[in-house]
Amino acid sequence: RDRFTNQIRKRKKEETIEYFNEDEIKKLKIAFEGNKFENLILLALGTGLRQGELLALKWENVNLDEKYLEVKESIKKVYVFDMNGNKELKTVLQKPKTDNSIRRVDLPDKIISILSNMDHNTTFVFEDENGLPYSVKTLFGNWKKILKENDIPYKKFHSLRHTYATMLLSKGVDLKTVQD
Repeated sequence: RDRFTNQIRKRKKEETIEYFNEDEIKKLKIAFEGNKFENLILLALGTGLRQGELLALKWENVNLDEKYLEVKESIKKVYVFDMNGNKELKTVLQKPKTDNSIRRVDLPDKIISILSNMDHNTTFVFEDENGLPYSVKTLFGNWKKILKENDIPYKKFHSLRHTYATMLLSKGVDLKTVQD
C-alpha cells in the first residue's frame, strides 16, 4: 500500500503546472541580461514556444515585416544505433510532435524589436559559434546555473511556456485562443 501511495504522490507532483510569477519574471530578465541566451528566454516568455522549437527556429521561418514566425521543426535528443547495435545520443531536427504543433505564431512588437536587432546572417536564430543550433545540454546548464546564482526558484524551462499561457489568461484571453 505504501508503494501505491508513493506512486500517486509522485504522479500528482509531476502533474503540477509550474509558472513564474511577476517578480520571478523580472528577476529572470535581469539575470539573463547580457547572457547569450537572453533573447531566447525573452522569446520563450513572449511567444510560449517550446524549448525544441526555439532551438530549431530558422531565420527563413521568421517574417519581421508581417510580424509572425512559423514553427516547422523542433530539436530532439534521440538515441541512434549504428550497424553494430551501439547507441549514441544525437541531436536531430524533426517535425514537431503533432500536426497542430506546426503553426504560425504572431509576434508582439517587443519580440519584433528583439529579433530585428539580432544577427540575421545565420541559419538558426539561436546558434553557437559553429553555426549549429545551441544544444539542449548547453541551454539546460546555463538555465540551471543562472537560476541558482540569482536565487530564482528552480522550475523547468517548460515553465516559461506555462508562464506565457498564464499571462495571457490573466489578461482576459479566452482559453481556446491560449490553447491554439
